[in-house]
Amino acid sequence: MESIVFEWLTVAEKFASLEKMVETEKQIKHIMGFDEILSQREQWEQKASLETLTIILNGAPYGDEKVWNALRMAKALSVGADRMKINIFFLGDAVTTAKKGQKPPEGFYNLEKMLTELIDQGVQVVVCRTCINARGLTQEDLVEGARVGTTAGDLAQWVKESQKILSF
Repeated sequence: MESIVFEWLTVAEKFASLEKMVETEKQIKHIMGFDEILSQREQWEQKASLETLTIILNGAPYGDEKVWNALRMAKALSVGADRMKINIFFLGDAVTTAKKGQKPPEGFYNLEKMLTELIDQGVQVVVCRTCINARGLTQEDLVEGARVGTTAGDLAQWVKESQKILSF
């Protein structure tokens, strides 16, 4: 019986010693800034492993419900354990979806708000430069987080990198 108690104490002591070592290692990583670097690395690895969907939107934001439905789907696919990395590219009249200061009628969906929530969730949003220029818009007219890009550059790259592409 004594040897069992002695062995148990030895195991308990080793476990306590191991816990102290792990805690000390965490403290050292924190002091040296490694915990933040490791956290960033984990986030990058997680994003790198996600399947990518690029959504291309062409139509006017409030002309029909295509843009609304595309943003609803983007929201559903950008959350949860099986989430996807989502890219949204606006072309043609759809570029006005990213315009800030929208005032839809009361009780109507607000695409600016929906888009801002998606951007806050990490969805990448790019607006066609040629298309916003044709409509007299600039980067300053867009919601925060949306950026101006090009079809030949940004969209072409996304198409190459994406496993799935949807066009509305």
